[in-house]
Amino acid sequence: MSESSLTIFNPRGRLSQIDYATNAIASSNTTVGLKTKTHVIIITKTSKNIEFEEKPGNSTIFIIDKNIGLSGSGLNTDMMVIVQKARRMAQKFQNNFGETISIRQLVNDLSSYMQEFTQTGGVRPFGVCLFIMGFDNLGPTFFQINPSGSFFKITSNGIGNNSIYAVDFLKKRWNSDLNFTECIRLGIMALRETSDSKLSSLQIQIGIIDKNCEFYILAHEEIENFLKLPEDSSI
Repeated sequence: MSESSLTIFNPRGRLSQIDYATNAIASSNTTVGLKTKTHVIIITKTSKNIEFEEKPGNSTIFIIDKNIGLSGSGLNTDMMVIVQKARRMAQKFQNNFGETISIRQLVNDLSSYMQEFTQTGGVRPFGVCLFIMGFDNLGPTFFQINPSGSFFKITSNGIGNNSIYAVDFLKKRWNSDLNFTECIRLGIMALRETSDSKLSSLQIQIGIIDKNCEFYILAHEEIENFLKLPEDSSI
C-alpha cells in the first residue's frame, strides 16, 4: 500500500500524511501569538514584502468577522481555502441565528472540517497550523488548530520556520500582565529570535483584538514605530 494513503502509519506510529503537513508548516512563514488579560496579538513574518491586500501569498493575517481574526503558518493555497471556509461559516451562522458566531463555535466547526481531510479518500490533510483569536465571556481567547484537526487554548506560542527559538523565548518572558505595548514588543523580540536578518515592516503583519472586542491589523507605519523601539530586557 502506498505511503500516500491516509491510514498508513510510519515507524514512529504517526500518520505519514500528517507528518508531511507538519513539515510544510515548519518550512513556512513564522508566526507568534500572545494573549494577555486585555489583548490577543498575532505577529507574522514572511520572506518577502507584504502588501496588505488579501491575495494568496501576500496577507498572512485575516479578518474572519469583526471580532475574530485568523492567522497561521503553512501552505498559502491551503490557508486561503481555510480562510474562505471560516468566513462562510461565520456568515452562515449570522444568517441563521441573527448574531455573530462565537469563537468557540467557529473553532469547533473549523477543526471538524479539517479533521475530515485526515480520513477521507482522495484528499490530504491541510498543510496549515492555525491561530484563531477572539473574545468570549471570560475575555480574550486564543486557540491553535493543528493539521489533524486537534485544537486547544494557548497563551503564547510560535509556529513556522525556526519557531522553536521563539517558543523558548516566550516561555521565559511571557506573562499575562503585559500591557499592550509590552506585548507587541515581546512578540517582535520573539520573532527576531527566529532569524539573523533585520526585520522590516514590509515583511511583518500584526493583528490585534482589544478589550473592545474589535479585531484589526496594524498599518506599516505603526509597525515601523514599534520596530524602532529598543529591546526591553525588563519584559
